[in-house]
Amino acid sequence: MQVGNQKTLSVVATCYNGAQFLPTFFNCINNQTYQNLQLILVSDGSTDGSLGLIKDFCKSRENCIWIDSNNQGVASAKDKGLVMASGEWVTFCDVDDILHPMHFENLVTAIESSNADVAVCGFKRISAKKAVKFDPRKIKFKNQKVEIFDKDQAFSQYFSQEKFDFLLVNKIFRLSVVRRTGARFMEGTRYGEEAYFAYNFFKGAEKTALIKAQTYYYVQWKNSLMHTGFNPSRLDIYKNINAVIEDCQKEMPHLSHYVNSMRSGYSCGMLLFMKKSKFLDANLISEIIESLKLDCKKLKLCKKTAGYKRAFIPLVVPVAKMVFAKTLKKLKQN
Repeated sequence: MQVGNQKTLSVVATCYNGAQFLPTFFNCINNQTYQNLQLILVSDGSTDGSLGLIKDFCKSRENCIWIDSNNQGVASAKDKGLVMASGEWVTFCDVDDILHPMHFENLVTAIESSNADVAVCGFKRISAKKAVKFDPRKIKFKNQKVEIFDKDQAFSQYFSQEKFDFLLVNKIFRLSVVRRTGARFMEGTRYGEEAYFAYNFFKGAEKTALIKAQTYYYVQWKNSLMHTGFNPSRLDIYKNINAVIEDCQKEMPHLSHYVNSMRSGYSCGMLLFMKKSKFLDANLISEIIESLKLDCKKLKLCKKTAGYKRAFIPLVVPVAKMVFAKTLKKLKQN
């Protein structure tokens, strides 16, 4: 699909009870300098009026689609939006975040100028307090240098998080490659859904373009899933990443240790969340520690993973054993 000289970028934005954020998000969309967008808005079972706001916004837009999902989780919501995408490229947004007016333009320029399969930009975390008065239009960017990665380089970069992070929201993907690789989200998962989709995409992506401009602002809301401590939904990351590890060991064994590197980071974070919430499932804690021990053995192979991570993460195992000593002792006694 193409209008004038601009090819269409499909934007999949998911929302669960985000009525308070939607006006700001709609302004971010209206202010984009790249306007040839197919906007796909997915309400994932919202009960706060979000769906009504989405419908009203779509009424005045020819290329805007709304979907009312039934709260099956963010992976299902993104998948429903992805099915409807028909542009040259596709990207994903969360409606509680903020976009710079040149966010889409910078990414499209990078992917077109390099004929890449995916373009990545920088992102910045900002506090909820700062977000209230934050105006991205005041931030100026000069011409951005584009850095290119081949398949193996991009794969190791993504999973080691050396030069770009594992988020999806700061990337645009060539839709033909998404369709060819069959990249989808694992049904029913509510956390860590990025890994499964990105792995399947990067397996078939020949070239990745990176610009360092931070044009996506990831807002740290206190009540979001990312900041509510431990809950069972967090364990969904293991469903995603363990499936990736299993396939990667067969399909790309020379790079599989980078996926272990990513899992090790999640394991460290999970143990921290469990400690803060006083989570005492000894079997699960033991399983995570054991997987972390395995991942630590492979970290030395991850040259693209930061040195401090390769040194720090192995120390988490003895610390975790000490912190959860009483809980793990009960497991042995049983």
